[in-house]
Amino acid sequence: IKLLQHAWKNTRVGPEFFTSLPRSGAAGTLKGLRRLPDVRAKTGSLAHVSNLVGILHGQSGQPYFVVFLSAHAKKTAAELQTIRDELLYKLTQKL
Repeated sequence: IKLLQHAWKNTRVGPEFFTSLPRSGAAGTLKGLRRLPDVRAKTGSLAHVSNLVGILHGQSGQPYFVVFLSAHAKKTAAELQTIRDELLYKLTQKL
């Protein structure tokens, strides 16, 4: 989180860094997140592991940094991704 906060405040690095991240509904593993309006994040997964690090903007436009880490779970990476995506959706509805 501290690295994301630092990048956000750094006008020399931040804009390029955050625009380089995949956007929800547009590309890569975030392509399926069409119902999330503005999430930019990097994901990673292996068997029984699913992670996401990035930024989302709440309904107010306020930026929030998010980190989801799950490892050694008793669910598959696809199941973890579904849970993570649902949590992200619910979070954006509350912010």
